[in-house]
Amino acid sequence: MTALLAPTLEEEAYAFDYSVLAPNHPAVRSKRAVTPLRLVSTTEPAPALSLSWQALAWRAAFFILALVAAVVLGSLVGIGLDPSFGMVPVDYFSHTVVPGDNLWNLAAANAGALSTDEMVAQIMNANHLDAASVLTAGQEILIPVF
Repeated sequence: MTALLAPTLEEEAYAFDYSVLAPNHPAVRSKRAVTPLRLVSTTEPAPALSLSWQALAWRAAFFILALVAAVVLGSLVGIGLDPSFGMVPVDYFSHTVVPGDNLWNLAAANAGALSTDEMVAQIMNANHLDAASVLTAGQEILIPVF
């Protein structure tokens, strides 16, 4: 009689781990080890946050400095965006209003480097006019020259 040695088929050797395919499946989640939570108490209280007066003064000074820098930077950017900044009238000439004259036509004829609406604003400022002002024939107005 001849004996052969054959491997034994153990169930564990051929078992497949299904948790690899579906780790969030309810059957797989129920087999996971649950770690219980425990309440941990400390004997000493947490240290309170305290700042010295010097540290507070430095923070306040830094905040004020940053605020001033932001205002100055904003002013410089605003000045840079205004095309008429630095343009001061060199002189004024007098114009007698005739029938049919209006601020827009006068500004368009004398605008030069400025846009027409900026020139209208300059004429209104030079003559202390507002939006409700009406030009009348024979009225003398000043027109700025740039």
